[in-house]
Amino acid sequence: MWTVPQYIRLVSSVGLANKGLEFVEAARVLGRAERGILLRHVFPSCVPALTVQSAVFCAQNMLMGASLSFLGLGAQPPSPELGAMLGAGRAYLGRRPRSWRSRRRASSSPWWRSTSSATRCAIAWTRA
Repeated sequence: MWTVPQYIRLVSSVGLANKGLEFVEAARVLGRAERGILLRHVFPSCVPALTVQSAVFCAQNMLMGASLSFLGLGAQPPSPELGAMLGAGRAYLGRRPRSWRSRRRASSSPWWRSTSSATRCAIAWTRA
């Protein structure tokens, strides 16, 4: 809900930029109604900007959810949240992973939980 003004501002700025272009003026000279000009000519040129903005907000929302669950304010541990997995594996980051020669399995030390979750968060953040 808090991103709605940003979408409105984006559509308004793209619409104002396209308002003076030749194809809009040509449609106006041919007698097309303002609503028809908006729906047929101006709004389709806003779609690429809206797509990019939605992708950025999607990545931001993923990071916000991960940070809230890392702090313990998001979904509880049985659900697979990136931040919760990162928070659960935080205690194991200082430990050395067990070698394959050890009697216990190598996956018994959950250091990989934090590493894989942190890698996913970093990838999502760099793509934003």
